[in-house]
Amino acid sequence: MTKEDIISMAREAGLAYGTDEKPLNSVTRFAALAASAEREKLAAWMIQRGYATGHGDTIKDLLKELEWQIAERDREA
Repeated sequence: MTKEDIISMAREAGLAYGTDEKPLNSVTRFAALAASAEREKLAAWMIQRGYATGHGDTIKDLLKELEWQIAERDREA
């Protein structure tokens, strides 16, 4: 789930309203914290299994890096 997904759900649930959508600021911050926690969880999983995390700033980046490393290990085997 991305930050944008969480914000979209917040809007759908009515947590963001009006022209300035001030309550959305808290949701945006929460979304960033949730995404960061998930990224860290994936990075820890990769490190525990001997995969490098590279420059994985997002979960998508980490998964791309993991996919590449698995393909490299398969080619070497």
